[in-house]
Amino acid sequence: HTDRAAAALDVRVGSGSDPEERLGLAHLLEHMLFLGTEQYPEAGEYQAFIQQHGGSDNAYTMPDHTNYYFDIQPQYLRDALERFSQFFVAPLLNPSFVERERSVVHAEFSAKLQSDGRRYLAARRQAFDTRHPESSFAVGDENTLADREGDLVREDLVDFYEARYRAESMTLVVLGRESTNLLRDWVEELFEGVPAGQVIAPQTEVPIYAAGTLPLLQKINPVKEIRQAVFSFAIPSALDEYAEKPLSYIASLLGD
Repeated sequence: HTDRAAAALDVRVGSGSDPEERLGLAHLLEHMLFLGTEQYPEAGEYQAFIQQHGGSDNAYTMPDHTNYYFDIQPQYLRDALERFSQFFVAPLLNPSFVERERSVVHAEFSAKLQSDGRRYLAARRQAFDTRHPESSFAVGDENTLADREGDLVREDLVDFYEARYRAESMTLVVLGRESTNLLRDWVEELFEGVPAGQVIAPQTEVPIYAAGTLPLLQKINPVKEIRQAVFSFAIPSALDEYAEKPLSYIASLLGD
């Protein structure tokens, strides 16, 4: 009885897997997947279809995963899924759009240079262990994503996509009015073309702060008139206790 249909696909690779010489590559790839596929080559077709039928769409790149999602009026779910699935089956990664999207990525970075939130995160990263995914320059800019002699950024995009965007590293969720059996049939039909294959193993987990770094005091000079204290505690991963959410209990107690 849902009044909205929706889908989200998560890829277990993000900015923490960027090559050292190509910081921001995962972010640029996220942008490029929206710009045409073999079945739907027109760059804006997917987003136009979603918007024409009362929906919205977006994506985001994190250090350890990248997420793509949309919602739409329920009767158009299958058609939207067909377009969406092609991101992960046969994207064009059209060379004519690489320069444009590189400029968009650079603009995103430049627009936040005077953002105190971004400045705070940048200062924190200076103290992180350089081996940790959170320490990298995730956004990218015109320098890290520039074409170089014998090294075009599109070639690096293709290599990254072919090595990382494999069925074994993806999780898909679909919500609709249809029966579970029918939704499963659609998924099997539309996503069967997603390439399978060995996925590059994720980086071995390391502590976010190197040994001997803590305790640490950082002082950040804000752009706006801000007075704020932030206390951070480095703790082991709680992913294995996801269902119990122990960190939420601690946060609730401290915040009460």
